[in-house]
Amino acid sequence: MRYLVVFLVCFLIAGFAFADDPGVRDSLIIETVYAELGDSSVDIRIFVTSDDSIAWYNFPLAWSLIGDSVIYPIDVSPHNIIDEWDIFECDILYDQGFIRMMGWDSGGDTPSLITNNYRMLCWTVHFAIDSLAEPQIVTVDTTCDPINGSLLFFLVNGVISFIPVFTPGAIYYGITSDARDNGRILPEGLTLLQNYPNPFNATTTIEFTLPEEAVVELSIYDILGQKVAVIFDEIKRAGVHRVTWDAEEYPSGVYFARLETGDISKSVKMVLLK
Repeated sequence: MRYLVVFLVCFLIAGFAFADDPGVRDSLIIETVYAELGDSSVDIRIFVTSDDSIAWYNFPLAWSLIGDSVIYPIDVSPHNIIDEWDIFECDILYDQGFIRMMGWDSGGDTPSLITNNYRMLCWTVHFAIDSLAEPQIVTVDTTCDPINGSLLFFLVNGVISFIPVFTPGAIYYGITSDARDNGRILPEGLTLLQNYPNPFNATTTIEFTLPEEAVVELSIYDILGQKVAVIFDEIKRAGVHRVTWDAEEYPSGVYFARLETGDISKSVKMVLLK
């Protein structure tokens, strides 16, 4: 608890010096993995690329799924430089659906996090899979911690903080696939995942999967059912796709993303807050 208080004080101080990432944009990448029906566990690795000396981070991590919580995190392991830092805080808040992750280096002989723009494995999240779990896609992304805020990196001087480029991941559980000529793993059905972040301001990422190449339209509707934007209407290859909707010119409110191909459509509810 003493360390947590120290971190929160430093976190608030550093928050007043929020700035753009100096140099090349640092990034945080969550991988996408596949698990077969009957598997009892699965791991997701999280990587960082950085050209800065990062000494603190606040990284709230969320997972979501369809149906009951039968695929859930049970532990987080730090790796490499993170494992050498003075403090690594991790609390899995099952009832709130996110993991509170924080860490920092107080200096001295402990190295700061700098990867020279190469990927470095920093964390592994271990998930348990209940025997009753049905085929589904579990998204793994960042969120907003109601106490400590959103994802941030802090430089070693403790003054400048910034948001790294973030790539979410997923667990494809029990979704069979065909190995095509190029060896890519393809989903079996059309899926539209919940956008992230949600609520959002003013951009959000929409992810979907296609089992085969098709003409696909992704549109945005307002609460009255009026189509207010067409993100694309074109041929898309089979596989996993992510697109960003920039809602800077739209008012706050409830919107719906609708994915259509042939006679099949999927929708998700989105909340824009400004």
